[in-house]
Amino acid sequence: MLKLFDPAAEVDPSVADIVSQQVEQIMDGGGRAKSVLFPDFEDDYGAYKPVGHYAGDPDLESYFRGMTWYGRMHFLLQDPDNPNFNPSRLPLIITLALHRARVDDQSASEAWVELHRILTFVVGPSDDAGPLEYAQLMTQVYGENPTIQDLADQALWQDFLSRSDQLPTPQINSLFMTSTIDSAPAKGWRFMGQRFTLDGMVLQNVVFGRVKEKPDNTRRELPSGLDVMAAWGSSPALQELEKQNITSFPNYTEQMEKMRRAVTEQPEEQWLGRFYDGWLYSFLPVVQAKDSAYPAYMQTSAWGYKDLNAALGSWAELKHDTILYTKIPEMMGGGGPPMSSSAPSYVEPNPQAFYRMAYMARALSCGLQNRATLTICSPGYSGNQSTDAAGYVFGMGVLGDRFETLGNIAAKELAGLPLDEGDNYAITDCLGMTECLNTDTGYSQPDSEMPEVPVVAAVSGAEDKVLEVGVGSVDRIYVAVPLEDKWEIAQGGVFSYYEFIQPRDQRLNDEEWRTSLASGTVELPVWTSNFVLSGGQPKEALFFRTGDIYIITKAGDNLNVRDRPSTTGAVIMQLKTGDYVEIVEGPVRADGYMWWKFNRLSGGTETPGWAVEHQEWYVRSYSPDQPLE
Repeated sequence: MLKLFDPAAEVDPSVADIVSQQVEQIMDGGGRAKSVLFPDFEDDYGAYKPVGHYAGDPDLESYFRGMTWYGRMHFLLQDPDNPNFNPSRLPLIITLALHRARVDDQSASEAWVELHRILTFVVGPSDDAGPLEYAQLMTQVYGENPTIQDLADQALWQDFLSRSDQLPTPQINSLFMTSTIDSAPAKGWRFMGQRFTLDGMVLQNVVFGRVKEKPDNTRRELPSGLDVMAAWGSSPALQELEKQNITSFPNYTEQMEKMRRAVTEQPEEQWLGRFYDGWLYSFLPVVQAKDSAYPAYMQTSAWGYKDLNAALGSWAELKHDTILYTKIPEMMGGGGPPMSSSAPSYVEPNPQAFYRMAYMARALSCGLQNRATLTICSPGYSGNQSTDAAGYVFGMGVLGDRFETLGNIAAKELAGLPLDEGDNYAITDCLGMTECLNTDTGYSQPDSEMPEVPVVAAVSGAEDKVLEVGVGSVDRIYVAVPLEDKWEIAQGGVFSYYEFIQPRDQRLNDEEWRTSLASGTVELPVWTSNFVLSGGQPKEALFFRTGDIYIITKAGDNLNVRDRPSTTGAVIMQLKTGDYVEIVEGPVRADGYMWWKFNRLSGGTETPGWAVEHQEWYVRSYSPDQPLE
């Protein structure tokens, strides 16, 4: 382990050769293979390839490999595929060593428990027994203070094995073992076991081992993100699974019903008890069918597919950000120049989704503060924002406040109430420290410093392949929305979601995924055709409207302003680069042009006149440093 975390570390010469072979096997990042250090254990060495936020930084890559080893290295108590299997006592030795070793002013076991508690709060409980569970059973068998000689006692060891039914049974299988419909994942020990998640359990229960073969012996080896959203209640997801003939697998429907009940019957306190579960909880109001309480456009089939896509994109982000710890199931305003008024603002009117995100952002902030610094706060507390790591923890509380505000705005929209300036500011202002943080202005952080959107993560495995899910570029969405007794065309961003199969030893990291996207060979899921128009690229366009302020660009220098909307009208003035004008009337189509009446706000006080609309001659005034190119 030391060599994974610190490649320069010295190793005892007596084991240096075998350790070097094991490290080389991990660094190679191949697929399934028996461990050279523990030949009874077959691992997926593709899982050790640093991905997500860990790729690219040598220290983080070492941390990734070391923690992956801690999470995956499994010491079984029994192996149903090997009747001659002899379980190892190494977990007992390590558990005893943790109890005796010291880390600063506490025992190593206490330090381990603190880290374990934080990971449990953020992601979920370990799905395998570990030092905590083994220590409790060891006390029953070996007493409060066992010695290393006690662990060598064969009779006591057999007593320990006979009591192993007291240890928790994993709910998600991550081992390469022969499975049957009724088999349970094998019990064993992991030092820092990967975490149980509800979506992982869903993926585990809709593939072969839980879902039977078809009469032609076809097996469903890998699941889909659609399974997760179908379990969360998405009708479009289930419809797509039906179109793909997935629901025709024997007992798939029964398994899906079990998963749906597991989701719907989970109590709210359990949803809100862990950050990961809270993120999943926010998907429920997103994918549920919208009734007459919502605008008509949100009740359409296309919007249902849009919601499915949005939830899947967010789910891919969740898997990407927790990939090191979650278990992958295996088969088994102010002074200045004049400016235009703000455009109407709008948020998707789904208050419950925003409120649940608000709760979990605050809960994450408080949960980490309570566990790391013993600061007592409640999920409604925002804390103090600063620019160091602690500032980002406090900043999650501030983000929670913004989510709640957006939820309140969404509720106003559903009730048909007008939005005020504070609402418009809350919608259009930057969101979260990553977007807002800037040394000069506090907003407009350079694009080069913003995290890139496309990310990828492996979520399930079977044989020599894995299922990967990814987020692509943010697509633009246009919606006709009811706003203050009239219809407006709203535009915003929506996730693009992908899922595909990769060889185990060719897992993609984020940079490789972005390269693949840029090649143009990656296709969206077929079902996105229900709400995505193929072809075309978004194009920035300047739209004129009465009351807006515009600046004349260099291309529009010496622009003629006439006394009437016609090329035969008399020129009453010329506009210069940098002049500010306000639209007071229009448009009028004449002589093949679109004409607008302008009132000059700078450079003179001439009588208002008419000028031709042209994309390159004007720029909307909305910022004091607006470029005039």
